[in-house]
Amino acid sequence: MAVIDPYPYPKHRLLTKDEWEEVQSKLDHTVTKQKNEKLHQLCNRLLEASYGWALGKDPDAFAGFNNIYCIDATLVPTYGKRGTTKGSKYVSQEANAGWYTREGDHRDTGQGRRTKIVWGYEATLAVLAADSLDDGFPRIVLGIGFGRPGVEVAEHARRIFASVVERNHQPGWVVADRAYLPDSKDEKLQIPLREMGFALCFDYTVRQLGISESYRGAIQVEGGWFCPAMPTALVDATKDFRAGTINEETYRARIEARRAYRFRPAAKPQDNGSVVMMCPAYGVSATAVCPGKKSTRTNTAGLLHIQNPPKDLDAVCTNKKTTTFAGSAGAKFAQGLLYGSPEWHKRYSHARNTIEGFNGYLKDASHGALHDGGRRRVAGFASQFLFTTFITLAANVRKINSFVAAKAANTINPLPKPRRRDRLGNYQSDQETPPGS
Repeated sequence: MAVIDPYPYPKHRLLTKDEWEEVQSKLDHTVTKQKNEKLHQLCNRLLEASYGWALGKDPDAFAGFNNIYCIDATLVPTYGKRGTTKGSKYVSQEANAGWYTREGDHRDTGQGRRTKIVWGYEATLAVLAADSLDDGFPRIVLGIGFGRPGVEVAEHARRIFASVVERNHQPGWVVADRAYLPDSKDEKLQIPLREMGFALCFDYTVRQLGISESYRGAIQVEGGWFCPAMPTALVDATKDFRAGTINEETYRARIEARRAYRFRPAAKPQDNGSVVMMCPAYGVSATAVCPGKKSTRTNTAGLLHIQNPPKDLDAVCTNKKTTTFAGSAGAKFAQGLLYGSPEWHKRYSHARNTIEGFNGYLKDASHGALHDGGRRRVAGFASQFLFTTFITLAANVRKINSFVAAKAANTINPLPKPRRRDRLGNYQSDQETPPGS
């Protein structure tokens, strides 16, 4: 254990705060970082073993997986109720843990009313997900991170997906709640994920709706780049829907109407993250006709006719063909799907349901009981991380066995009637609910 324990200290007794400060002062932070990386590598390799084991049982086990991952964090309580408090002379036996609160990013800020507070760690999990409810592959966890609640949220996610790519899994889509996307600093998470080859899918708060940025004349609205002539009613569609001033039918129609104003990528992103984009009025797949852009389509019937181009034309309007968007442009809020569309809702809601379901699966009292610290009466960051990984690994094995058995019995791929919560009309943004579980 010594070679992978980043935080060694006497664990057979409680340390005073002065003793803990002395332990901390003697840590070599370079060695601590190296051991922490080794520990995370080991735990992710253990999960990779379950993926390989599934392929051994069924070489087509993941044939239906389209590289969609959902990431979220879940509480890992420690044994006992003693945490480190301001008034105590001692630190907790789990001195590297922290207070978990239900609000926000789960970090205890020491301010305001706290509805749920537990001393423990937080496990960050990346689960395989899909756009539908069918069971075309086992929904297992492929990546894991571990640390104090609400601390280094972006760093854990970045490390997990770097590990996924290092293990030769294809990058695809990352679905996440707002604690990760878009609330992380873009240089810490959004930009690195895109550089790895991932596209992003996430939700927004009310304050993040509408126009978030402009670039060379284009406007960014809820993750997509649009023509600056897009009407205000379309720009504010989600704001109006959440405020209750328009109904669902009107909202759907306005989201659909945004497509005609949307810029389209002309090629894959370049190595530096920049993307060449086409004006909606340019190209054989043009969705609009604009007086400022010569159409290359021979038949423009049925296309949107832009009536109010901006008076002060910028590059996206004056360039004859395409415009290069820097990788940093709108990086914080950019996402790959048209926000609010049926395809966005399908990807986001199913993936989020999958990770929430797996978090509950880990807490099943008849198996791993992750929520019960009394089932893991070991002390120390490394021991707690390893036990959490073993519990997750065992859950993966149960998922795989159930999938293989169902496939052998020819009961795989049933398409159940969508639950009430899965219907678009009943979908509510998670803006007022805390992320994670």
